[in-house]
Amino acid sequence: MDMHLSDSTTSAPSHATLSGTGGVCLMRNVLKGEQHPSVINFISTFLSANSFRLNFVPIAPDFIFNCGGLSVAFVFVTNWDCNNVSLIFSR
Repeated sequence: MDMHLSDSTTSAPSHATLSGTGGVCLMRNVLKGEQHPSVINFISTFLSANSFRLNFVPIAPDFIFNCGGLSVAFVFVTNWDCNNVSLIFSR
């Protein structure tokens, strides 16, 4: 397992823990469980190469990227149901 992967119950690490990194990517626990381990390893490797750390947390968006206090959240949609878009946007 990649040493950059970690499970966490906190929503965001302190700025002190980001020393030497460009930021942190918080990934939803549920999304991690739905993906093949090779996908998680690819994401972790890509983030690590770009000075980001990957943590798994119980959050509503699938990804939150935090870099020095600025955060951007993403929802990962793999199956779009145009008859039920409220399901996606309610997250």
